[in-house]
Amino acid sequence: MFMALWSNELYSALSSLFLLVIYYIILWLNKGRIGKKFVFYIQPMNN
Repeated sequence: MFMALWSNELYSALSSLFLLVIYYIILWLNKGRIGKKFVFYIQPMNN
């Protein structure tokens, strides 16, 4: 995505890493709300 904006691979990689860090910070800040909405169940597979 960022290679279309900049032809420099270093700037593209740093921009991607920056957005990934921002994404995880947003997830971390909302972990209380996310944890309350999703419930996962694991059932054994019958062979």
